[in-house]
Amino acid sequence: MVKSDLLSVAKIEETLDSICRTPTKHRAELRLQVKLLVLSQVSYQPLTSESSLERYTGTIDSLGRAFRGLKISEDLYVISLLEENTDRSRRKLAEIRLNRKIWLHDQMKSFYATTLKICSELRAWATDYYVSQVIAKVIKLAVEPGPSVGIWDLAAAE
Repeated sequence: MVKSDLLSVAKIEETLDSICRTPTKHRAELRLQVKLLVLSQVSYQPLTSESSLERYTGTIDSLGRAFRGLKISEDLYVISLLEENTDRSRRKLAEIRLNRKIWLHDQMKSFYATTLKICSELRAWATDYYVSQVIAKVIKLAVEPGPSVGIWDLAAAE
């Protein structure tokens, strides 16, 4: 907001590399020189339900199918617990089957929820960009593992 201080006007002129001019006597002369703004209201229907978002973009649809299609029996951690076959591993398996709390499931759930949020706020272009960037990063990590990732490291394998 410009105050009636001459220094503030000088600062604006310096910043914009321009000269400020205002009508001295009549507002009508200003209206002759300036186009008036035309304000228009554009309404969008919010995409709030998960099902409407899935129909909105194929990316979310395929990501949702992948998330819902996760099978606990195919998880590397569960497989390693089955192969271990100790009392401790059997207790862990029972706990996992009860609450479906595995690392991959949690990561996919978070990824899917973030994708839905991005789509509801920014629409399909941002969703597609986000998903492509996440997938590119995962592929890069899978192809070029860092020095701390070994072949026996279960978390890295997941």
